[in-house]
Amino acid sequence: MERRAWLVTVLVLAAGCAAEFSEVKHSGSSGNLAISYCGSTGASAGSVIAAMDNPGSVDNGPLPAERELTICLVAENRGSKDARLDRSHAHLQCPREKQEWLPDRDPEVLTIAPGASQKLHITFRYAPVQRDEQVSLLLDDLHLAITLRRN
Repeated sequence: MERRAWLVTVLVLAAGCAAEFSEVKHSGSSGNLAISYCGSTGASAGSVIAAMDNPGSVDNGPLPAERELTICLVAENRGSKDARLDRSHAHLQCPREKQEWLPDRDPEVLTIAPGASQKLHITFRYAPVQRDEQVSLLLDDLHLAITLRRN
């Protein structure tokens, strides 16, 4: 049974680390704050632990289970003053719903000094989307949208 648990863990990690989404379009204006997409993952420490605690319970119901998506961004301040980025103002626009971010241990509001850049992650829960369907990361404060396509 130990070997089976180890195999399930490896499969969950491998599936979660695959590039589930790729960037299609970057639109809007972010002023002196340049935002770039640096990848995404469907696995988090919490989702892997939950899968290990309840093997066989994932995706076994009549309705599709919610998925988790963590999006990586790099914010670069090209201005001469500090720039602020509020992660709580990010949304994930899916084909059938709009999701708010999931708070985590990282700071909600980032302050980025002039000439500096900072990597950040924003996590969402969403209903599964079909292959080739698109979702958009909306950064409301910056009037910016990054459109991703599910691979």
